[in-house]
Amino acid sequence: MEPTTIFQNVRRHKSIVIDISVLLITLATIGGLLFFFSSKKSSIETNLLGAWAKTAVTYNDHREVVPQEETEYWGFVKEPMDKGFREYYGTSTQSLGSLGSWKVRTVGGTKILDSFFYGDTSKSDSYKIQTLTKDTLVLARLGENDIPDNYTLEFVRVRTPEEESAIVLSTTGEESVTICNKLSKEENVDGQVILPITCTREIGKEERADFTYKPDGSLIVSREGKTIFALEADNGEEGGNFVSLTNGIGPFLWSGSLSLKDITFDGYSDLQVLVYAGAYNYSYSFYRYNPQTHTFDKEPLLKDVVNPDIDLKTKTISYFNKGRGLGDLHTFGTYRFENGRYILVHEENQDIAPGSEFDSDDMKYIRTVRELQNGVMMVTKTETLTRKEVFGEN
Repeated sequence: MEPTTIFQNVRRHKSIVIDISVLLITLATIGGLLFFFSSKKSSIETNLLGAWAKTAVTYNDHREVVPQEETEYWGFVKEPMDKGFREYYGTSTQSLGSLGSWKVRTVGGTKILDSFFYGDTSKSDSYKIQTLTKDTLVLARLGENDIPDNYTLEFVRVRTPEEESAIVLSTTGEESVTICNKLSKEENVDGQVILPITCTREIGKEERADFTYKPDGSLIVSREGKTIFALEADNGEEGGNFVSLTNGIGPFLWSGSLSLKDITFDGYSDLQVLVYAGAYNYSYSFYRYNPQTHTFDKEPLLKDVVNPDIDLKTKTISYFNKGRGLGDLHTFGTYRFENGRYILVHEENQDIAPGSEFDSDDMKYIRTVRELQNGVMMVTKTETLTRKEVFGEN
């Protein structure tokens, strides 16, 4: 082999070694940068975890301090709640009253927090993370295309991630038992229980069933793993039998959305479930437990009873449907349990009198009373009332 060829081969091998070294260095650099940025992102998300109290709001350079009694809390948590959603933020004056997914993205070196409605992929709001320390968080709201919106929120930390996760009660193990005990006693658990959760409840005469409260607000009643009764979540459609176990803004159980009471006086607990929750009207349906079939009847014993008041001594269930928050416009009625069913025995409707000016000082009301007589609801009284008589004003 000629000398020139030998030197060319040496240079070629040396060049390959150098190329490999450069490649390894480049890969290591890229890997280091990826690790740096991913760890930095992870650090930002980790630092967000916990609860923050809103202290001030600045809009168009006008800064207002939030009064302590109006404090709003944002809690960033990581919890397995529903399929496809694991990271959540919530706002409420009681721990975590509402939930939505959240994530942090980077645009040109700027960290942006995006929030989403619970169970929805459409974006709700975006905020530029201006300041994030151990105890301070400042978010600047962004409009479309991430354009600044002249709206800034200031927060201080009030709970660590560990303290925050303690509020979001687990639905397994001993804490699950604690929650189920609270539910059986109808104690307030608003903002504390993330669904799903399954509780074994006594129905009567040595009969039990497992009640599974699902994240979408639906209900499954089972025994030995077999479904014996189920109600779908309210989907806004007319007709059908639905239930609403959540507060409508997240997978939180709504206190009082499900109760077990023996309203048919046979020794077995019947089911009372929330159907609709509004500003001042709450509608419930009642399902009878049938000891012959060992489950609840598919059709409700009473349906869409507004703001029910149960009196087991008189075997009556009354309702009060408000026409507005004041309650001056309303329909009131009473069902009485007779011969195995509830029948309407009294109804009273109070509305604005014809020709009367709404909310004027001399506004008049007309009240119509109907009573059950010989199996038929008959009008027994009609009267006109003044505003003073309705509100008891002097």
